[in-house]
Amino acid sequence: SCEHPQRLRRLYEGCLATGAINEAVDWLKAAANAGDAASQNELADIYMAGKLVSRDPAEAARWRRMAAQSLSSAIQPRPEIPKPADDRS
Repeated sequence: SCEHPQRLRRLYEGCLATGAINEAVDWLKAAANAGDAASQNELADIYMAGKLVSRDPAEAARWRRMAAQSLSSAIQPRPEIPKPADDRS
């Protein structure tokens, strides 16, 4: 999605506050599909608890895996800077 995940999360929260549950879940999914790990984790919680949606442990696990992948790709180790071959220090 071209949308910024934080904007999508705000739309989710706004819909949730007004009781537009289906629309809220759609916005949260859009944020999650845009790579937002917090939204992915929240969807996992929602599906596991059966809160806002029908309980679906398999769907919860799928979102949890996506969140783990998003977090691990955001925390890539920095490559080491090679020392010159003749450095004897």
